[in-house]
Amino acid sequence: MPGSVFEPKNLGFLSALPLTSILSYFGLGLIPIPLLSLFDLPLILFLVRNGSPLYILTLFFFLALSIGLSFCDFSSSPLDSPFDNIGVLISIGALVAFLTILPTYIEKVYLRRYGQSSFFLFAGLWVSTWLLWRRFSPFGSWGDWAYTLQGDGNPLIQLASVFGLSGIDFVLAWWAHIGATLLADSLNNVNVDDGSNQLNERTSLLSPESQAPAIRQTSRKIVLSAIALLFIYSWGAKRLNQIESNIEPLKTLKVACLLAAPSIKDSPLEEMIHSTKDLATRAKIILWSESAVNLDSTTALDNLLNETMVIAKKHIVYVGITYTVPSGGHKRRNFLTLIDKDGSILFNYTKTHPVPIAEGYSTEAGPGELPLKEINVPTIIKKISVPLNVSAAICFDMDFPKLLQQAGEANLVLSPAQTWGSRVGLEHLHMASVRAIEQGFWLLRCDAGGVSGIVDDLGRIRNWQVAPKSGVSSLIWDLPLTDSKRETLYSTYGDIGSLVLILIVCALEGLTRFANEKVESFEDKVEKIWNENKGRFLEWLPRSPSQQRQLFV
Repeated sequence: MPGSVFEPKNLGFLSALPLTSILSYFGLGLIPIPLLSLFDLPLILFLVRNGSPLYILTLFFFLALSIGLSFCDFSSSPLDSPFDNIGVLISIGALVAFLTILPTYIEKVYLRRYGQSSFFLFAGLWVSTWLLWRRFSPFGSWGDWAYTLQGDGNPLIQLASVFGLSGIDFVLAWWAHIGATLLADSLNNVNVDDGSNQLNERTSLLSPESQAPAIRQTSRKIVLSAIALLFIYSWGAKRLNQIESNIEPLKTLKVACLLAAPSIKDSPLEEMIHSTKDLATRAKIILWSESAVNLDSTTALDNLLNETMVIAKKHIVYVGITYTVPSGGHKRRNFLTLIDKDGSILFNYTKTHPVPIAEGYSTEAGPGELPLKEINVPTIIKKISVPLNVSAAICFDMDFPKLLQQAGEANLVLSPAQTWGSRVGLEHLHMASVRAIEQGFWLLRCDAGGVSGIVDDLGRIRNWQVAPKSGVSSLIWDLPLTDSKRETLYSTYGDIGSLVLILIVCALEGLTRFANEKVESFEDKVEKIWNENKGRFLEWLPRSPSQQRQLFV
């Protein structure tokens, strides 16, 4: 079949399909291997730039399968989970694969017209795609390639404190363009698809001397990119070097998670109340896991509130209780109520974003307003009380950077959760840690089905623990208290910085294109003058000086 990607001469391209599948399987999804995307994305960009439509479609199916399976969690799920359903997994993979290929293909169409790849173009398209996805999709930031660089304490992730995930996406796009360009220069027998729907192979017509300028230009790009990445990495590493001082007695606060395993069939109300009484003698903030009890009447809710109010007032503790109540029809509302240490209600919060598919049909969405209240907590050091601004977000809400911007002034965010297994839970904890970097708050996450933990205001996971699969259990940790709130540019300006970044790269793309056109125009004029006068010049060479002057009179 002439021109087919299945011809033997294209076996190199065909072998790249399983390679990028392997890189995507281990580099995305649940608990990705950090930095693997720095090899995967350049390869994908190179393949899309040089592949025929049929090849790109084949690449899409390979990516959809590998990315979908990367979210699989068959082994550790304690209850029915969408991450156990092959159909759901492949749908997730297809969605992420489409969003991955979309900006690369738009760039390819642009290249057909102008014939020259540009970092600024691809970076603008890539950052814009994922910014729009996070802002308007019901899945929030799930699937964003920026999370592939995460790892506990990765300095590159600190860029989120300035630009959010868009800053990390920008670095990925930057590196992808450099890597794809390097691949193209190294394998110069591969042409950019010219619209003939086939992969072309040619023998290089350029001599080593002619190739030298292109090689030098690529080398300069690699060196400059390496210097810039080293600067970003060093800045992030310097930021992560900060730690609390223990020259003076360290102020800490006892916080506790009370977890009701999702496998419990009957609502464990009595056991939760009993365990709360016990924890109140040892901790100053107690947080239940998401949807710990299901209540079917106003009377049951009043009884729960009254009992926890008595506990809070008696032991001078803050208690965050979680429950669901009917909202009319077949749906329920998912609540977190924080009880003040004086026995009053400090705030009520309703989950803003039910998980699509899994919760969307049964849970009513909240109004999207995060609480922000000041509390005064006694520390382990007697007679010292520390004021804290506290906010809250329930589980999946943590995946929406725009929503969490409302918690930009918080010192501590309480996040009850209930995920479908330890692998999902650990990945979700890592994702939530990026919100801590963006907004500069501490996070207490209590996850009954996954992984609970404490995350500091630099995104470092200080403590974490996998939840038991059955019964009611508790966890207690010391939360260090700082004298000031960590301010970040992202908490102040949000995605305005991302939009400015996109505008800058678009402007640079326009300037680059304009400059290239001017250079090409100048070269055309020089070539025209040469073509018009080269005959005279050749005649001029062997003549005497007087004869040469006469030729041009």
